[in-house]
Amino acid sequence: MIDSDRLRSFIAFGETLSFTRAAERLHLSQPALHVQVARLTEDLGVPLYRRVGRGLELTDAGQAVLAFARDQDRRQQALRTALGTGPRPTLVLAAGEGVLLYVLTDPVRRLAGRAGIDLRILTRDQAGVLAALRTGAAQVGVTALTAPPEELHAVKAATTGMIAVMARGHRLARRRTIALPDLADERLIVPPVGRPHRDHLDRALAAAQVPWERAVEATGWEVMMRYAALGVGIAIVNDICIVPRGAVARPVPALAPLAYYVLTRPGLPAEDPASELAERAIAAFRAR
Repeated sequence: MIDSDRLRSFIAFGETLSFTRAAERLHLSQPALHVQVARLTEDLGVPLYRRVGRGLELTDAGQAVLAFARDQDRRQQALRTALGTGPRPTLVLAAGEGVLLYVLTDPVRRLAGRAGIDLRILTRDQAGVLAALRTGAAQVGVTALTAPPEELHAVKAATTGMIAVMARGHRLARRRTIALPDLADERLIVPPVGRPHRDHLDRALAAAQVPWERAVEATGWEVMMRYAALGVGIAIVNDICIVPRGAVARPVPALAPLAYYVLTRPGLPAEDPASELAERAIAAFRAR
């Protein structure tokens, strides 16, 4: 059996990646914390962290241990709450800004108003959502994926298309749909290079041999659409978005649709509030 005090110490270390800050959080001396982490490493027989430059990072094994430790801590917390001897259970949701703004407002509102639940939200991109779930920082995640990871429980909630958002006076606003050649030489509002949505768009336009100009790089669909409404350029976003006043949206059928998944950590009990949040998130997508 793994010592619970060592697991709690590793949670603090894994979340801060600093022996100094973790020791302060736990009200321990640094040598005492070093001993706890060293003994946990010895118990498990694998390195849990490594030094990178001046900093520290968790190994793959360390990330798995952090996720396990968080799961154990939440189960103990839930038991203490059920017995009336502990604080409210913490429920953490990780999702992108667009999903949080346009799809998950009702599930969040319902759970946030529930007595006995401490709901927290992490605004993360695709990689951030997966990392939060893998390390146990979140119990529920929502993101678009080409295929769900095998180590997480995943339910495909919806498949969504892409739309071109532009100012009402734009020349393409009269079209019912937008073909990729229609975007030739247009100024586009795009996410930074390396973001999944930008890569998806770059590949599609390059394959169609469509030249285009970058109007501005911006992060977040809300920001991109606001600039499109102001006439800065055209924003290509997911059709879950609510188009701001002053803009119009037209479907872009040639762009491949996105599949959204609701993800949870495996072994989540049915009575856990995270199970209810996951079910409500799936229902919210399917009710669109």
